[in-house]
Amino acid sequence: MQALTYYRDLAANTMPGSNDIMEVKDAFMNGTAPMAIYSTYILPAVIKEGDPKNVGFVVPTEKNSAVYGMLTSLTITAGQKTEETEAAEKFVTFMEQADNIADWVMMSPGAALPVNKAVVTTSTWKDNDVIKALGELPNQLIGELPNIQVFGAVGDKKFTRMGDVTGSGVVSSMVHNVTVGKADLPGTLQTSQKKLDELIEQH
Repeated sequence: MQALTYYRDLAANTMPGSNDIMEVKDAFMNGTAPMAIYSTYILPAVIKEGDPKNVGFVVPTEKNSAVYGMLTSLTITAGQKTEETEAAEKFVTFMEQADNIADWVMMSPGAALPVNKAVVTTSTWKDNDVIKALGELPNQLIGELPNIQVFGAVGDKKFTRMGDVTGSGVVSSMVHNVTVGKADLPGTLQTSQKKLDELIEQH
């Protein structure tokens, strides 16, 4: 209820309607929106269309810091042949070496940031024109990686049905209906909770 109320209040002071990533990016870059909730995917546009020195970021703090983002990593499939697992382990070990993963991270078209601390000590990272243009911002963003939380995981406990919840669209529809559709908040929350309960009971 508190989060939905906050989102509804925010929606009253933002662009009308339901906006996708391109609308948000364009509004931020042309100055229509002085602040945006966005991932590092916006950084190439900041360099091309704006001035990185004019961009900062805010980490919301209530009881805990909250950071928007996604962690990606290399994983090894279970249940395969021993030699396949050993080959995969060698590959992952090779890729996780600082210089190799630095090359990999810098290939990213979406402005990925390294989770391997050794990457920032490599010349590939330090001498990159984009990284240098952004000043201290990359280091500040990297410093917030420990605050990223994974949907469906609380501490050491994992809720495997979270994929079904996000895939159902119940939560996103609820937020849209309250913020854009001006729907009744308590009623929408109750209806959405009922839909989620029915979804979970299916298995």
